[in-house]
Amino acid sequence: MKRSIIVAALLLTGIILPAQNRLPLKTGEKFNYSANKELNDILAEERQKGRKVILDLFSSSCIVCFRMLPKTEDLQKKYKESIRIVMLGKKDRDIKAIFEKFKSKLSLTLVALYDSAFFEQYKIPAFPHYIWLDENGIVQTTTGPDELNPMFLERFIAGFPIPQDEVISKQIFDDSKLFLVNGNGGPDTGFLFRSVLSRWSKNQSTSYPRHLQYSCKGNFFQAFSVTVADLYMYAFLEWAWWDTRDSVYGKIYPVPVVLGRETHLDKSPRYNYSFSTTLPDSGNLLLRRALQNDLATYFGYEAMVVNRLMPCWKLIAMPNAKERLKSRYQQTKYSGSYTSINFQCVNISTVLDLLLLSKQDNYPYIDATGIDYSVDLSMETVIYDRESVINALRSIGLDLVLSEQPMQVLLLQKR
Repeated sequence: MKRSIIVAALLLTGIILPAQNRLPLKTGEKFNYSANKELNDILAEERQKGRKVILDLFSSSCIVCFRMLPKTEDLQKKYKESIRIVMLGKKDRDIKAIFEKFKSKLSLTLVALYDSAFFEQYKIPAFPHYIWLDENGIVQTTTGPDELNPMFLERFIAGFPIPQDEVISKQIFDDSKLFLVNGNGGPDTGFLFRSVLSRWSKNQSTSYPRHLQYSCKGNFFQAFSVTVADLYMYAFLEWAWWDTRDSVYGKIYPVPVVLGRETHLDKSPRYNYSFSTTLPDSGNLLLRRALQNDLATYFGYEAMVVNRLMPCWKLIAMPNAKERLKSRYQQTKYSGSYTSINFQCVNISTVLDLLLLSKQDNYPYIDATGIDYSVDLSMETVIYDRESVINALRSIGLDLVLSEQPMQVLLLQKR
């Protein structure tokens, strides 16, 4: 069965021949094969007429050769004033009968000659194969079937060079090793798309993009030293993290929720991961789908995005605080230390940024003050200690209360 498949593949794609101990057909040299009198008479006649010649080499076992016959006939008729196409078949017991059958069926005017010694003498890499001779019988090039087209024939007639048939060298491939890794089977960049997931180690770089998007340097996305939660957030919500100035702030819950336990998927697990993927450029939809499939294959969570009331900390302003906080300055100024704050003419979201420095849980901070103007902040606090920050906020008329707000949340369930 395996041998039959291989034979069929060769027939459909052209026949590749062994080339041991055969002479190459050299461009720039005269075509000097003299063993076939009929062929030499035709070549001599065409030289006298000043016509160029294309030798079309074919064999009885090459299906492509016979499929090319209608195209070859059309080209011969179109360019008959300048070019003669001569069919030269590798002689065996079947080839003449096969050609004559096609000639009758397709009403061909092409003339076919047959030879065996020629194919023993010269290195012919594959069938069909074409030898392009100028009006003086000099080999200009040898090609495969792709070059037998009007554009190349007109270049040939005009005397312009024709690209020589490319010599194909097989890439070394070891089927016990991964394909396209360390040059196995081809260059490491020879893939159409690729995804790589690995455990992150301390000797690797770190990269923590805010959201899922192609790199500005190419059609790839990479994140290093990220958690499982981060990867799922990229895949289903496109964002892994954000700040108060991003459009998704307060609209997306910052961590996935694991169903069954109704717990947050830890963003500080024992292991971090590195992920890299490259895909054809077709926007984030394909990128998300590829990442979703990769995560499902390895981690095995089912995921869905829903709208839910989720816990959050809301920053509120006491009744008399708004007027007191309103800025008296025109220019923004930041000054202070780890134990004191003196900010002038800043947005109220600056308070949320301070709270993030003393974050103790996954609940997001939401601005519910209603303050839409610049404020001045002056307080004594240890900015890494939330209790100290909250007490300082209360001293200037602000407070933090536990509440709920509708948000998009990513739900995960282990399969």
